[in-house]
Amino acid sequence: MPIRIEQDMLDVLNRSEITATELRLPQDQLERKLYERVNKVIVAAGGRWNRSRQSHVFESDPREKLGLALETGKIVDVQREFQEFLTPEDLAHRMVALAGINSRSRVLEPSAGTGRIAVAASHVVHDVFCVEVQPHRCEELRKLGLLVWEGDFLQFPSNMNRPFDAVVMNPPFTKCQDIEHVRKAATHLRSGGRLVAVMSAGVVSGSTKRHREFREWVVANDGQFEELPAKTFRESGTDVNTVLLTLTAK
Repeated sequence: MPIRIEQDMLDVLNRSEITATELRLPQDQLERKLYERVNKVIVAAGGRWNRSRQSHVFESDPREKLGLALETGKIVDVQREFQEFLTPEDLAHRMVALAGINSRSRVLEPSAGTGRIAVAASHVVHDVFCVEVQPHRCEELRKLGLLVWEGDFLQFPSNMNRPFDAVVMNPPFTKCQDIEHVRKAATHLRSGGRLVAVMSAGVVSGSTKRHREFREWVVANDGQFEELPAKTFRESGTDVNTVLLTLTAK
């Protein structure tokens, strides 16, 4: 659902300094509830608070999106719509290491978003392939020199390329999408290939048939879960509890 931008929020945003990389709020102290409402709009536009810079920073120019929001009085929270919660860089590099990626590996990142994991992998190997549904994200990934297939990962054809040596991924979580995406990703691995995925902690604690069958499948593939520290994804806009799945394809 779009976030409605009310007049007092518009006034604050109109008085803010907005550049291609950051948004600096007015210097006067905002009432706490007003700040929280304005912050939701900034986060929806892709901004993240940077304490050292004392501003919200963006990975891509926010002016067009924020300008449209100010004009229409509403903004769609793309982050939540597409479950786009960026993988912390240190975790992305650790996932690459756990996947055993080397200079000869062929690597896949499904639902790549901004490509945090793919970029970490590209420091080790050149053959990194991304799948991403958002056209503007696909353009950004290509500018980073990554190979990209544009579309829903669940529709990614299994016969498009030879099997991958490693899959590293942070899939969407809602309605057990992470289970569906991980099962799909495993079909693109060669025998002996490694999969490393961030998943909702619910895959470990869930009692539904779907959860139980997934855990049985993980065991059959020599997989293991590791609980990630609380608030691992706080900087990305969520405090959801997460685990890291590592498995080897049969």
